[in-house]
Amino acid sequence: MFINVILPLALPQNYTYSVPSGLEDAVEAGMRVIVPLGAKKIYTALVWEVNVAAPEMVEPKEMIMLLDSEPIVTAPQMKLWQWIASYYECTLGEVMKAALPSGLKLESETEVTLVADFEAEKALKPKEQELLDFLGGRKKPARIDEINKAIDVKNALPIVNRLLDMGAVAVDETVRQKERPKEEICLALAPQLCDEDNLRVAYDSLKKAPQQQRALAFYIARSHVFSATQVEEVTRKEMVEKFGQSVIKNLIDKQILTIYGRPAGRNKLKEGMHSEAVHALTPVQSTAMEEIKRQMEQKQVVLLHGVTSSGKTEIYIHLMEETIKKGKQVLFLLPEIAL
Repeated sequence: MFINVILPLALPQNYTYSVPSGLEDAVEAGMRVIVPLGAKKIYTALVWEVNVAAPEMVEPKEMIMLLDSEPIVTAPQMKLWQWIASYYECTLGEVMKAALPSGLKLESETEVTLVADFEAEKALKPKEQELLDFLGGRKKPARIDEINKAIDVKNALPIVNRLLDMGAVAVDETVRQKERPKEEICLALAPQLCDEDNLRVAYDSLKKAPQQQRALAFYIARSHVFSATQVEEVTRKEMVEKFGQSVIKNLIDKQILTIYGRPAGRNKLKEGMHSEAVHALTPVQSTAMEEIKRQMEQKQVVLLHGVTSSGKTEIYIHLMEETIKKGKQVLFLLPEIAL
């Protein structure tokens, strides 16, 4: 007997596997099975079709085990998955990966953790207890291949699945950050110098290093560190470009300035931003706005129709301003990127 399965991967077609003897009557569409893929990978697949024809020109691999006693995905859900894959032009595997909780998608890269407050209701099998003991001695989750080696089995997924059903372990999918976010190095005044007397002493100590003194004065003015307004972040790059590498390094070495990192690009939008006064409405816009307000007294939705560049946005802005002044909130969805 052969089955077609989908794997939680972006694969263009379903894969065919043979069913071990004795399980032919147990396997149904919508059940999970564990299957091999390639030389070393194993995945939880979903049975899509049963009793399919044997593939030509290739010997199909045998599924490893059946995980469910009844389907976990129903026929209407499978039909919905097909529609999603067609509408969004993706594979069924990608839909499966998004649709099933991670605990139902065991695979080689699955990470397993011990549930701290688990209490067994019945005696565990030796390998189940061995796996729990192994997890209990670790500070971080264990991958399936690590568990295989630790408890000396070829495939620990069936054991993990039983412990999952008992609530003894939890699983999650490995999420690896492929790229660290870039950081900008910023400067801050040393904490002890936030006291103005201490800062004055430090400033006077730089009399023989006038460039360092000027750099410190510039930093204080640029960052507004002692003003009532919000403190501005100052990057090391900006200071180095203005005063030179050695000047800034000396200030850091003397513990007058300290460094810290921030995600690159943060707070960039506020540079050069300014608010404009709301423009006065034209007579036609004023008439439209009054009609909208009158309609809103009776209806929850009012459609404002107008051709491009006819001034609809200005009406929205006036309506929003009035709403905010009343202490209410506004959600403005803006689809036009040029605005």
